[in-house]
Amino acid sequence: PGWLMYLTCAMELVLSAVVFSGRWTTLVSLIQIGLILGFTTILAIHDPWLLAHPFGVLSKNLPLLLLIFLLWKVPHSGWSPSSLWLLRIAAALPWFTEGLFPKILFPQEMEIAIVAGSGLSPIAPENFLQFIGAMQVGSAILALTLKSSALRIVLLLQALGLVLFPILVGYQIPNMWFHPFGPFFKNLPVFIATVEVWKRCK
Repeated sequence: PGWLMYLTCAMELVLSAVVFSGRWTTLVSLIQIGLILGFTTILAIHDPWLLAHPFGVLSKNLPLLLLIFLLWKVPHSGWSPSSLWLLRIAAALPWFTEGLFPKILFPQEMEIAIVAGSGLSPIAPENFLQFIGAMQVGSAILALTLKSSALRIVLLLQALGLVLFPILVGYQIPNMWFHPFGPFFKNLPVFIATVEVWKRCK
């Protein structure tokens, strides 16, 4: 019902105001995690294909959950090695999920059309899409296994991709910027996580 959507939006605005105010309590974290899990479950049951959406409308919720947990954990225990590993996983997850599911296992016409329309594909768009997916999965694995300067190079390329991919897609599908599940805007916390890993990796 329409009233429920408006109520949900109002609650999200109030919650965001609380978060921006710096009042990051255990209760606020639990509410955020509960809402994300609840909406993700409901939407996945209603339309399972959303789990393999080309732009991660639901799969990007996984790193969001990890980042919310870290925002609660780090002020209590500092940047422990386990916290840094969770941050690395959060930054790598979108590359793995969006590379494997919508590009390699379940390629969809929308994304194939975007690749074709970009003019950047030297081979058949569907094959180039799978190549991009393999590169994304590979970058996720490298981001979790490399160290030092090699890791920083991978992270820099990923950060660049998080900026360029939405611009490329948004140029062809402008209304994606206003998608109700915000796949492009979910890139922002992933971008921040990537930069933070880049700063902390040695």
